[in-house]
Amino acid sequence: MYKAGSQRFDITEPYGVDEFMLFLEGSVTLTSADGSAVTVNAGEAVTIPKEWTGVWETSGYRKIWVIYSADGSGL
Repeated sequence: MYKAGSQRFDITEPYGVDEFMLFLEGSVTLTSADGSAVTVNAGEAVTIPKEWTGVWETSGYRKIWVIYSADGSGL
């Protein structure tokens, strides 16, 4: 489980792994490099795929997460 406050990250280096997240509180808005955006709220889940880039923005959240890599690299 992970808890965070307000934050904004510009993720310019591609994610090295796939990450599954289930949000228990709060929300996060993920804006991909192509401009598409999704807001994930408490009770919802999302997977950020390996190689994803974009902007991560939140006023705070609590989540359960799992990172994984099919070939074990990037862990």
